[in-house]
Amino acid sequence: MQKLTIGFPRMHKEVGEIRDFLPSLMHRLAPFAKEIVIETAIGAGLGINPSEYIQGYGNIYLGSNLDCYDQDIVVQIRSPEDNELEKMKPGTILFSMLHYPTHPHRIKLIQELGLRPISIDSIVGEDDCRLIEYLRGTSWIAIRKGFKALHKTYPRLSDNSRKPVEVVIAGAGTTGRFAAEAAVKYGDINLHRKLMERGVPGVIVHTIGRNITYDKTLLARLLYGVDMLVDATARKANECSQHIFPNDMIRNLPEHAVIVDIAADPYDTDVKPMSVKAIEGIPTGNMEQFEFPPTHPAFDQLPHGVCTTNRRMTLSCYSWPCLRPVDCMQRYGRQVGDILEVLMQIPYNRLSINNCRSLYTGTLEYYLEKRNNGPP
Repeated sequence: MQKLTIGFPRMHKEVGEIRDFLPSLMHRLAPFAKEIVIETAIGAGLGINPSEYIQGYGNIYLGSNLDCYDQDIVVQIRSPEDNELEKMKPGTILFSMLHYPTHPHRIKLIQELGLRPISIDSIVGEDDCRLIEYLRGTSWIAIRKGFKALHKTYPRLSDNSRKPVEVVIAGAGTTGRFAAEAAVKYGDINLHRKLMERGVPGVIVHTIGRNITYDKTLLARLLYGVDMLVDATARKANECSQHIFPNDMIRNLPEHAVIVDIAADPYDTDVKPMSVKAIEGIPTGNMEQFEFPPTHPAFDQLPHGVCTTNRRMTLSCYSWPCLRPVDCMQRYGRQVGDILEVLMQIPYNRLSINNCRSLYTGTLEYYLEKRNNGPP
C-alpha cells in the first residue's frame, strides 16, 4: 500500500489560539507516513522549538502554510476557514473539527472543492461516545469562568445568608453531565471546599433534555430565580434554525444571572433559514473576548432578526479548550494518534460502517446517510 503524506498547518485565527499538536504525535505517525510536513514556527505558542519535531526523523519536514495544505491528509483541530479550504487539492482528506450539523455552508463548500472530510467531533465508538474529545475540560473551564462572572454580578455568592445557587443546564449528554459535575463545585474545587467549610449554601443543578426543551411554557417557568443558564446542547441539523430559549424567556432570569454558552453554535446567515443559537440574543466569543456584559457592543452586532432586547452577562467562547492549551493538546494528541494510525493503513474509499466503523462515523457520507435516512 502506498504511504500518504500528512500536513499539519498552524491555525491562524485569534491571537490567543496557540494550540499546535505536540512532537509526540508526529513521531508516532512517522513510521506510517511517506512524509510529514509541519508549518514553520509550529509549537511557538507552547514554548516548543520546531527542532523537537524533526530531530532524528528523516521524513518530517518544516514547510510553509501552503505546503502543509498541499498534502494527502491535512490535520488541524479547528476547521480551516473558507479561503484555507480552497488551498487544498481535490481528494485531500481533511481531518478536523468540522461540526457538520451546525455548519451547512461549510459542508457545501467542502463538497464543491472535492475534499474528503473526516470530522473529529463526529468520530464515535461502538457506544456512540466521541473518541476524540476534551469534553470534561471544556465544561469545567466554561463553568469556572461562569462562576467568576457570577461573583461580579452577584456579590452575595460567598454570603452565608443567600439561598442555594440555581443552575439550569440544557443538554443531558456528556458535555451537560460534565457541566453539572463542575457546577455543583462552582467550577473550582478549592472554592467549593472553602465555601463548604464556611457553611455557605451550595448549588442546585437542573439538567434538562429534549423532552423538556420542547415545552416552551415549562422552560419559561423554569428560568424564574435561576442564577445561571448553561447551553450544553448538541442539536441536530433540523433543529438549528430554531432557538430553544427565545429572547423573551431571558427576562425571566434575575438581573444578576449569567448565561454560559458552552455549545457556542454559530449564527450562519449563508443558509436559509438561518442557523441560530439555542439561546437567542447572545454573542459568540473567543479566547480574546469571552465575557460579554449586557452593555457590550457585540449584542448590537448580531444578525438582523435576532432579538437582543433581554440581556444578561454572557460567557461564550468558540473553543473553550483554548484556555487550557497544553492539557488540551496532550489529550487530543493521544486520541488523534489512535485514529490516524488506522487511517494511514486503510484507504479512504474502503471506509464503511462494517470496515473501520469509528473512522467512517466521521465521514460526510455517514453524516448525510444519518441525516437523510436515520442511523444505519
